[in-house]
Amino acid sequence: MHHRAGNHLIDITGDTGRAHADAIAVHLKNDATNGTTRWFIGSYVPGFERTEKGWRINHFEYKLKVIDGNADLT
Repeated sequence: MHHRAGNHLIDITGDTGRAHADAIAVHLKNDATNGTTRWFIGSYVPGFERTEKGWRINHFEYKLKVIDGNADLT
């Protein structure tokens, strides 16, 4: 399993923020019978809030754009 994210964008307004990062994930299983890989392409969209203990994630979303490969490899 390999996950990679890039093109990070962050928008902060006061004590809240949102981020965006393009993401690619590859799941691999060499002995799988219906293909050895499954690809996921999308973006991460987390939300943040500043608390008395610092910044905390208050929302997390993955927006899937493309999925391809062996459906048994989730």
